[in-house]
Amino acid sequence: AEENADLKSLNDFQAQAFEDIKGSFKENKVTLLHGVTSSGKTEVYVKLIEECISSDRQALYLLPEIALTTQLITRLQNYFGEKVAVYHSKYSVQERV
Repeated sequence: AEENADLKSLNDFQAQAFEDIKGSFKENKVTLLHGVTSSGKTEVYVKLIEECISSDRQALYLLPEIALTTQLITRLQNYFGEKVAVYHSKYSVQERV
């Protein structure tokens, strides 16, 4: 619950990135959010995904490093619950189905 509270409020830098990205999306521009590990990118992504879902759209979150998958899945499931589906290369054929 405490972790979810962190996701619901953005700091000034995250809020600015969030607004800038939304502006880029309105113009159909591809946007790169760059930051070091633990800089707060996930919180921005979660806010963007939340807006997408609230507009009856879907979001695809691609994660380039499988080592981070378990932690991120847990965070996203804590926030979005059953709306999260996971697919990755370490799954067996049965798990992928």
